[in-house]
Parts: sequence; structure tokens; C-alpha cells
Amino acid sequence: MIMLMKNGLWNSLKSLNICFAGPNKELQTFRHIMIDFLQNSTYPNKPPACPVLEPASSFSILSNLGKHQKHYTAVIFETTSSYVGREVILDLMQYENIVVKRAVNTDEKLMGKLNITSVPSCYLFHPNGSRGLIHL
Repeated sequence: MIMLMKNGLWNSLKSLNICFAGPNKELQTFRHIMIDFLQNSTYPNKPPACPVLEPASSFSILSNLGKHQKHYTAVIFETTSSYVGREVILDLMQYENIVVKRAVNTDEKLMGKLNITSVPSCYLFHPNGSRGLIHL
């Protein structure tokens, strides 16, 4: 997220008159404000380095099944109101050998296909085509 701060996000947030001082403005609250801002920004106002924060489609995730890739793909399964997946996407975007996507627990077909029984969960696709659930 630091890279996004350098790309003008800080000035954009300040222009919205968001107060970052006070007792209820903890680091986690600040992270959530930044994520909401990035996810809700329209295309012309979105920072150029901003990754996709919306949930991935079932098709884009299931198309990885059995395929060899040049990178790892981690899929974070979470509730729709959770920030875990979006935080992981932003935290790991600087690494070239891993792609992180998020999926929500309302996609029951996808969760059933990958045998996901609880959230949050992480499902990892390896470059060699193998895959599996990572227990958190």
C-alpha cells in the first residue's frame, strides 16, 4: 500500500477532508478507508498501480484448474464485508511470482468445487498445476 501512497493516494484522501486523527482512527481503520477509496474510485481517478480488488469470477478461478502457470495464484475466500483478501492483494502486489484474487462465500458453486468449508480460507494454485487448500 506504500507504493499507492506515493502515487497520490494520500493527497486524494486528504482532499476528501477525511480526518486521520482521534481515538478511533487506528491503523486498521486507516487501512479500511484506503481500501474503500481504492475500490470505489472510478477509472480516471484510480491510481495506475491499483490492482483489481473486486471478487474474481468463478470462471477466472476455475480456469486455473490443472493448468501450468508462470506464477502462484492464491485465492482468498472471505465474507463480502471482510477486508482480508483486499489487504493481502495490496500487500503482495509487489511480488511478480504470485497473483492474489479474492472470492466471497456467497459463491457456493465455487466453494463446493474447491471444497471450501469455512472462511477466511486460502486456496493455492502452484505453477506446476497442483493445487490445494492452505489452512489458516
